[in-house]
Amino acid sequence: MEVVRVPQSMPIVFALFFLLFQAREFSCCHDTERQSLLKFKRGITAGQLSSWVGKDCCLWPGVGCNNSTGHIIHLSLQNIGLEGPIPHQLRNLSNLRVLDLSSNSLLLLDNSRWLSRLASLQHLDLSYVSFARGVKWLQALILYQCIIPDHILPSLPHLNFTSLATLDLSYTYFNSTLPGWLLNLTSLEFLYLGGNYFSIPFPDAIENKVFLKEVDLSYNHFIYGDPSVRLEEHCQLQVLSLSWMNMTGDLNQFKGMFSGCIRESLRSLDLGGNQLNGSLPEWLGEFKNLESLLLFSNSFSVSQKAWEAFQALLTWFFEATLSMNNIEGPVPSSMCRMTNLLAVDLSRNHLSKELPNCWQDLTDLAVFDMSSNNLTGVLPSTVYLGSNEFTGGIPSSIGHGLPHLKILILRSNRFHGHIPPQLSNLSSLQILDLSHNSFIGTIPPTFGNFSSIRISPKSLGKIVDVGSYKETILLVTKNQENFYDKLLSIMTTLDLSDNNLSGQIPEQITSLLGLWNLNLSGNHLTGEITHKFSQLIELESLDLSRNQLSGSIPPALSNLTFLSHFNVSYNNLTGSIPSGNQLNTFTDPSAFMGNPFLCGFPLNNSCDKVVTDEPAYKNEIKTHNHDAIWLYISAVLGFVLGFWVVWGVLLFSEASRHSYFRVVDDFFDRVYVSVVLNFRLIKRKVWNIIENKVSLSCVVALCECLFCKTLSSSSSPEFDIVHYAPLL
Repeated sequence: MEVVRVPQSMPIVFALFFLLFQAREFSCCHDTERQSLLKFKRGITAGQLSSWVGKDCCLWPGVGCNNSTGHIIHLSLQNIGLEGPIPHQLRNLSNLRVLDLSSNSLLLLDNSRWLSRLASLQHLDLSYVSFARGVKWLQALILYQCIIPDHILPSLPHLNFTSLATLDLSYTYFNSTLPGWLLNLTSLEFLYLGGNYFSIPFPDAIENKVFLKEVDLSYNHFIYGDPSVRLEEHCQLQVLSLSWMNMTGDLNQFKGMFSGCIRESLRSLDLGGNQLNGSLPEWLGEFKNLESLLLFSNSFSVSQKAWEAFQALLTWFFEATLSMNNIEGPVPSSMCRMTNLLAVDLSRNHLSKELPNCWQDLTDLAVFDMSSNNLTGVLPSTVYLGSNEFTGGIPSSIGHGLPHLKILILRSNRFHGHIPPQLSNLSSLQILDLSHNSFIGTIPPTFGNFSSIRISPKSLGKIVDVGSYKETILLVTKNQENFYDKLLSIMTTLDLSDNNLSGQIPEQITSLLGLWNLNLSGNHLTGEITHKFSQLIELESLDLSRNQLSGSIPPALSNLTFLSHFNVSYNNLTGSIPSGNQLNTFTDPSAFMGNPFLCGFPLNNSCDKVVTDEPAYKNEIKTHNHDAIWLYISAVLGFVLGFWVVWGVLLFSEASRHSYFRVVDDFFDRVYVSVVLNFRLIKRKVWNIIENKVSLSCVVALCECLFCKTLSSSSSPEFDIVHYAPLL
């Protein structure tokens, strides 16, 4: 009988499976939520809940949990004989999506405030549940971004909304006229209807709602109401957003509407994204406590009187957004007195002349956008933004005195000179764009010290937390121009492209661990691409094209798992294109072209030839250079050594010196005697040959013979003139 042997590791495996199975009892249910259910159980009478025992509350009847997180998301207790007031401990089930307590007629709802804590709730069924007398039911109805069928809202009037204080139907994409019952809600304090397709008869939509504090009707279709209707009784209204409502005409026609005590209470007014025109009305300067004014994307112009009217708003003002209008002329110096100013956006207008140099006291300034105007002159010693005609250099003082500055865009101007390393002192800077200028020199190594880019952008929060300022900035990322708004909170950008920068890329830049976009293309940068770029784990776009970089592409770049745009074209890179992970996704050859000695996918040239020949050629050159260097070194050392061996001996030894010169003199004497004797011998023989009519060939042969014998005998120590006597 064959014996089946069980591997020794099998008992351990079974034990692990057993422990994991047992551990399930402790891992599926969160203890805090289990305790809330137990308190709920003790607070009511319900015999059917006697089965709620054990550690894993996800296995209890009527309880459903998320399989991944273990949080309770479903609680269905319909018709189980519950009795007593609903315990408020259910408010701790913050992940609850479905709550069904229906068909429990003895169950009493004595307070509805605990329902507001269930932020994830999608389905609530309290049918046949008793409501206590005087209970304030539905103080807040929040259906933000819920898809609501068109027939639902008109069917709600029969519900008791008399206590409703907050109504949020924003971005429900409801396509109809505003329901009539909504106009009759007189207790509302917060009304959010933005992002729908309502046909809103403003100002009728907010008339008679004297308790309103915040109103958002943006992104709807405006139905022109009666401009004579006044909002003077809205003495508590602080925030009013009427942006992107297709409002047309002159804003002056609304003067009567914005009269009375609303001019005392209003703190934020948003009329952006409409089609309003004419001169900016002077009566806007009568809003005593206005902190935020958004008039972007209209066709306003600003008269000198209007600028003067705005001076009444200067202490209190935190935000001025007038971008994308028809504002002409210079920027008034009076804006510099807005010492509380956090954000100014006058971009995409027709501003001209020079900027006033008076902004040094705006220490809280976070955004100052003057891009896309016709501003000229030299950049003052404070901060402004791009697409103008600025000239000169960036003053080094720009790195001091602006601790809250997060965005600095000087793109597309005429700046030149060196980039000041003091820019790295802007500790809050998150986006730096100096592209399309004429900067020279090297990239400052101090750029590795940007504090806000050295950390993950996920921890930075909102990039510009300034009232209702609309974060919309034009950035060049992944070789495309795009407007970014909400994504700005996770974006960190360093763009130095299209300048005249030279030298190597400083390794200190690889310390910017939170960098999202790095663009150094279109310069004269040299050296190799450091493998330390692999440390930039948040990087999504890396453009090093159109430079003079050499060496190979580091394989370590495959560790950049978020990298979606990569361009190293038109450099002097060599070797094979590395593969693996994210690098396998770059299939466009244009990202690598312009490097003659670069090979491999996605380029057409095979590495079998380029990689074999080119490194072999390099090795041969290295070997040749190595041998030549040692040959030169050996020759020099030999010459020096031989020179000093001979002349050193002659210099320091008198006996050697005398012997040496005797030998030299004797040598020259022998040579002299040999030459004289052979000359006489040749002369006598030639005459004898002539006399005896000897042929010329014999003379030549005789001369060669005599000359050879002369040389050989001159070096012999037995040299004796008698030896030549017979020839004489």
